Amino acid sequence: MRRRNSMAAIMNKEVKIAGCLGCLLLGVFAVAAVIVISNMLPGVDDLLDGPFPKQRSASPYADHSPQWSADGQTIVVNVGYSIFRVDADGSDATRIAYNGENGQFSPALSRNGQLAFLDVSGRRPCIASVELYNAEIKCLARVDDLGPWSIPAWAPSGRRLAFSVGQWGSGISQAVIMSAEGKITARHSNSFRTGGAAKWSNSGQQVLFTWNNGRVCGYHPDTRCAITVVNLDGTSSTILDIEAITGPPGKYGPIQKATLSSAVWSPDDQTIYYALRKGIHLPTIVYAVNLSNMATMPIIEMSETTILDLSISPDGGALMFMAYDTSIKQQRRGKYLYLAQTDGTRIRTIAALESFGWSLRHQHIRASWSPNGERIAVINAQSGHLFIISPDGSGLCLLAQFEVDSRTGPSSEEILATIEAQIASQSESLDYQLSPSANRKGKDYEQCQN
Repeated sequence: MRRRNSMAAIMNKEVKIAGCLGCLLLGVFAVAAVIVISNMLPGVDDLLDGPFPKQRSASPYADHSPQWSADGQTIVVNVGYSIFRVDADGSDATRIAYNGENGQFSPALSRNGQLAFLDVSGRRPCIASVELYNAEIKCLARVDDLGPWSIPAWAPSGRRLAFSVGQWGSGISQAVIMSAEGKITARHSNSFRTGGAAKWSNSGQQVLFTWNNGRVCGYHPDTRCAITVVNLDGTSSTILDIEAITGPPGKYGPIQKATLSSAVWSPDDQTIYYALRKGIHLPTIVYAVNLSNMATMPIIEMSETTILDLSISPDGGALMFMAYDTSIKQQRRGKYLYLAQTDGTRIRTIAALESFGWSLRHQHIRASWSPNGERIAVINAQSGHLFIISPDGSGLCLLAQFEVDSRTGPSSEEILATIEAQIASQSESLDYQLSPSANRKGKDYEQCQN
């Protein structure tokens, strides 16, 4: 009996040892699997150092709006992963701000010809600067939590920059004001958890930040949208907090999901304009906020439409914006570049976005006013086409065509081949007045004349 018990004990030990060895082997296999999978997925460093080079097309977070020089003689554009300069007559198209690797985004051109941009080509992203006609790049700020929303903006004097830091989901964001030499002079922390687009007041005394602009708000706890004004000393005031409208976001978000456009100043700094859609089944409304008494007035309402990329003319008389039809048929208004007076009257179209090559695959189209307000530059950041058009919709022409690396998007020929089909697909009439170029087809494009 005693021998039988000892044998049983030995067998139990062997079973335990075998079980431990099995657990150990299973653990080693699991660790190996995690290592293999982690090598396949972007790590934390990859995400912090900029996801842009991993994308096929232009970044949806970057600011691709054309940048005009103060004299209106030069235009700077962000195409794919690169930044280019071209004269306003279409000549001397040159790649700038290039350090040997792709990864330059969101150019901001100061009135004195200094170019700031987000450079994510290295292991640590930085806010960099370069003179418009000088190849020497200076890294002004290497901030560990620079993210795709870290879009620099120059003060009117050219002596200060503003940008935001903080990754989506990080739990905290900061508005940063920095000297042109790279010295941070003010920070303001908040709990919006996302980056914000910066717009300086024309006096240069305040910065307007639109947090999580252009993205759906309230879908997730990390998609909170807001508008704040930050002073030079770092103090701030809140113009709008979407959470007060939609309620606190939950695990799956509230029923109503809001969309917020970038807010803009009026030339006299007395009014702030922004477009807000409070829910997917609600209209988009453009609001005007009178800063003297904080009165908010709706001035434009468009049903079944999302309004993005709001901008104001240099004289302060007109608002320009892009509107995307979100109705079920998506044919009632289509996708157009609109113009309206700042009091909300005389809403009219400048051109169909398809005129600039818009499609489901090529959506990165941005427009900006010339300094005198007589022309509008429109860039298709994925195809590399830069257009010029008048505010009344006339004179649409192709100013320049930049070559896009095949890894970053479609070729120039691909985009033009789709334009006629895109325009022809719009079969229903529009509610608003059409400009002469609103339905112009790709085959009718003319090169801009010098």
